[in-house]
Amino acid sequence: MDCSICSSMPFILRPPRNTICGTCYEGARNQQPLGNLSKWMTSMKEIEEDLNKKISFLSGLIVAFRDQIHTDIQLKPGNDGPSIPAHRALLVCNS
Repeated sequence: MDCSICSSMPFILRPPRNTICGTCYEGARNQQPLGNLSKWMTSMKEIEEDLNKKISFLSGLIVAFRDQIHTDIQLKPGNDGPSIPAHRALLVCNS
């Protein structure tokens, strides 16, 4: 039988009837109701907004480290070289 969903035959060449195979029928029959779709979409939107906030925060932090903005400590190397500006928070996290 030609399935109108999973058939490998091009759409134009399929017969103009709405027939589906047993596998597609069982798959459609076992799907969850669309009522959960709204709740799932809402939770996905909340996750997306949370991730966007985190990305925004981290990108600002990267700019501060790269451009040495708001450095609050100067590290003096032992070989009398020039001091290196650093962020205290970075030193605390890595010590």
